[in-house]
Amino acid sequence: MQPDYRISSVATNGLTGQDLFWAVVEPMWEDLDFYREQETAADFFAKASLAQGAMIAMWWCRSEVCNGGFDQFFFNSTGMIWSEALKGFRMVGADSHAQRLEEALILFPGGEASRVRGERVEALESVPEEQRQEFFNPIDEAFFALERSENGNLDALCAKYIRSNPSEFFRD
Repeated sequence: MQPDYRISSVATNGLTGQDLFWAVVEPMWEDLDFYREQETAADFFAKASLAQGAMIAMWWCRSEVCNGGFDQFFFNSTGMIWSEALKGFRMVGADSHAQRLEEALILFPGGEASRVRGERVEALESVPEEQRQEFFNPIDEAFFALERSENGNLDALCAKYIRSNPSEFFRD
């Protein structure tokens, strides 16, 4: 039986921005497990709708980047979902967020980070830390600036997308 991650629209009355974004992500939170094998995350994304998967991937990407930069995002297990986050940024019109992620991916061979954490970490660690930080810092700062902007932050863009596509997120 496929899980239904949609929520009641009544429960979101009056919610905006980050509160609405979190309301649609929260039902999926426990089901996305990227701490074991990459197949468990792949199973999750096969069960969630494209829009739902994009929402949680963007949430995780932003959370990691705002906590420790792109270096942290790619170093941690969450880095395996970079592709879903990138698709999500494009889907909701967060093109500048997508561009920052694409800039960060340049550090990896072929511009794509491995879904396998050990391989991603090996690629990161092949670049001396000081050089890696010099590479990531301006990209991180540009990402942070997007999050500080009134209309360009991810919360506002995702809330607008959610409200414009209710059947993806609401069951009533």
